[in-house]
Amino acid sequence: AEAQRAATLHELAAVQVAKKPSRLDEARKMLREALGLNMQIGQRAATLKQLARVAMRRGEFDGAEKHLAQALELYVELYGEKILHVNVAAVKFQQGALAFQQERFEQAWVHYSECLRARRHVYAYSQGNHLEVSSTLHELGCVAYSQSRL
Repeated sequence: AEAQRAATLHELAAVQVAKKPSRLDEARKMLREALGLNMQIGQRAATLKQLARVAMRRGEFDGAEKHLAQALELYVELYGEKILHVNVAAVKFQQGALAFQQERFEQAWVHYSECLRARRHVYAYSQGNHLEVSSTLHELGCVAYSQSRL
């Protein structure tokens, strides 16, 4: 029952984030409440990832970084350290976005590169023609441009 309530809070928070204008305070409150409930590891990691998204939008970069690190730690616990999983890739992408937003371009490059490696593995069936792969390549291009690598 608590896991279902946590999942509902997570989804309601996502709606608050997506609203125009977004209601980030309300979303953060719901996500924090959800984290206080019993839930599975993957669900907790997804909620932390969403809380990081809210923190990034609020300009709370330290909090976002902490939440992403916790989410990644949970996913590694769930899938193993060597597994290239779509959820790990999503955290790496978000870490890249956070680093880029803070103009930490080397870190952004590392995170996006790790994300790309995982996404290429996950979406190998599409021979690289997948939106997730393309969006990661785009972000790597933005980092390269910002670093004058091009």
